[in-house]
Amino acid sequence: MVRILCLHGSGSSGDIFESQTSTLRALLPRHWEWCFYNAEIECGPLPQLEGLYPGPFYTAVALPSLKMIQRVHAWIREIIEEDGPFDGLLGFSAGGYVPISLMLHHQKYNPTSAPPFRFLVLMGGNLPYSADPNEGIEVTDWISFHRMPPADLSVIKAFNTWAPHHQDQRPGVRDLTGINPILHCIVDDWVGTEYNRELLVTYLYHPDATKTRVKVPTLHILGRQDDVYEGGKKLMELCEKRNRMEYHFDGGHEIPRNRADLVKIAGMFEKVVQSSLMLS
Repeated sequence: MVRILCLHGSGSSGDIFESQTSTLRALLPRHWEWCFYNAEIECGPLPQLEGLYPGPFYTAVALPSLKMIQRVHAWIREIIEEDGPFDGLLGFSAGGYVPISLMLHHQKYNPTSAPPFRFLVLMGGNLPYSADPNEGIEVTDWISFHRMPPADLSVIKAFNTWAPHHQDQRPGVRDLTGINPILHCIVDDWVGTEYNRELLVTYLYHPDATKTRVKVPTLHILGRQDDVYEGGKKLMELCEKRNRMEYHFDGGHEIPRNRADLVKIAGMFEKVVQSSLMLS
C-alpha cells in the first residue's frame, strides 16, 4: 500500500481538496491510501472557492515568518508521528511549498536519515519560506510592505537595499492593501497594533541563494497563467534535476480539471511513486 499525505492550500480545507482531486485519484491505483487534513488556522475562503464550497476554510500560514514556518514544520512532523508513516505527499500551493521547506531543512541538518517523505507531487507551487535564518535570503521588508517576494533574486536584493531607507512608505500593520484576502479576517490576531519587525522576520528559499536540494523524486504541476508560475519554476530548481518531473497546463492557480491533463498527470504520478520505491 502507498500512503499519501494530502495538504490543501490556503483558504481551503481537507474536504475541498479531497473533492477537487477526486477525478485524478480515480485514475490512480485503488489500493493507494489518501489522507487529507485541515490546516491549523481558520481563515477566509480563497476567492475562487467562495460560494462553491461551504466553510470552514483554513490556512497553514498566517505570516510566513521564521517562527510561523517552524510551527508549521512541527505540525507536519506531529501528523507524521501520530498518523504516519507516509510514503509521499500531494500538496497544492502552501500545502506543497511548506513541506518542501521541511524537506530542505531535513536535507541540510539530517542528510543521512530517512526524509519525511519519499516523493512529493506539488500543484501550484511557489518558492518556499524557510524556518532557518541560515538558509535562504531575508525577505522581511517584502512582508512588511505587504508584498509577495518575486522569483527574480536580483529584484529581491534591490528591494532589500531600497526598503530600509523608505520605511515611511511602509503600510500600517492593519492596512489590508496587498494582503491576501483570505487573511483579512485574521490580521488583527497575528500582527498586533504596532509594527514589530522581530515578529515578521522572514527568509525565503531560492535556488540561487542556497545549495541545499531535495533529493527524493518530485512531480511539479504548473499552470501557465498562474500568478506564481515563475516562482513554481524556481521551486523546481530546489529539487534535484535528475529526480524531478514537470507538467505545465493551460490554467491559473488551480487544480487541473481537463481530463486529458489529468490522464497525463496520473501517468507521471505513478512514475514518481515507482522511482521512489527504487530509491528506497
